[in-house]
Amino acid sequence: METIKDSIFQIDDSKVKETYANHDNYKVKFHEGENVQKDLCVLYFCSNELYYPNTSKAFETSILIKDKFEWQRNFLRIAHKHIFIRDIQKQWYIEGISKTNNTPEKLFKLLQELTKGFRVYAIGSSAGGFAAMQYGSLLKAEKVYAFNAQLNLNLIVKTTNAITNPLLFKYDNTERSKYFYIDNFIVPETDYFYFQSSKSPFDVSQYGGFNKKNEILRIPFKTSNHGFPFLRYNLIHVLNLDKKELIKLSKKEYHPFLFSVSIDGWFKTIKNVSSAVINKLKKKMIEKKARG
Repeated sequence: METIKDSIFQIDDSKVKETYANHDNYKVKFHEGENVQKDLCVLYFCSNELYYPNTSKAFETSILIKDKFEWQRNFLRIAHKHIFIRDIQKQWYIEGISKTNNTPEKLFKLLQELTKGFRVYAIGSSAGGFAAMQYGSLLKAEKVYAFNAQLNLNLIVKTTNAITNPLLFKYDNTERSKYFYIDNFIVPETDYFYFQSSKSPFDVSQYGGFNKKNEILRIPFKTSNHGFPFLRYNLIHVLNLDKKELIKLSKKEYHPFLFSVSIDGWFKTIKNVSSAVINKLKKKMIEKKARG
């Protein structure tokens, strides 16, 4: 096990420690509507892009001021109960989400209590997709939607260091390292929809390090973009596809732009792509300011 150096922002910064110690780091919301399924609860797990870069200013803006949880704009509107969950240490939920729920076992117990009496879906991208697959499995969720989720954290341990991912190195080769492998949790009760960027070496490697490929439905897209393998504004459309439609989608490898055109047509797609480019530039400017 590699020695972890002092003062690593994600786990040692005073604001991160205070938020981990004194905040729940989950949020529950209810949605009403004509087509809402009252017995359906959706779990949304935040990715490691929850705040970026790893600076006090970025953390304060995203977490302390905005109280950010991913997926709040893209929640699944057919569900009645929505639970948004974040790991402010950005370490694949290996120490849970808070001082109270500081292990995978305690987080699982919390989610059991919060979803009692409901059918469950779990959703997430990247590290959030990893958590969606893990806790969705433990809860025997009906469906898991995972977008370029990590599947084997041991591969990350091999290619990074203890400064970047301190808790993975802390728990490597310990009892808790069983949670590094999604293979250990796949269950037949759950339908897994795994959306992959087929041109991303990182995501291809993660899928290659997964041993239960026949038990999940891989839906590939011709892109190297990590996170969402298609244009974000197509997300609601994808989440509302039924199982048969997703199986059909998995038979063909779409380019994200052409996939969008097949849904919205050329004019709307070009308009939305232009807007996405502008928003990306704005995000880069904000990140630059956050670096100080």
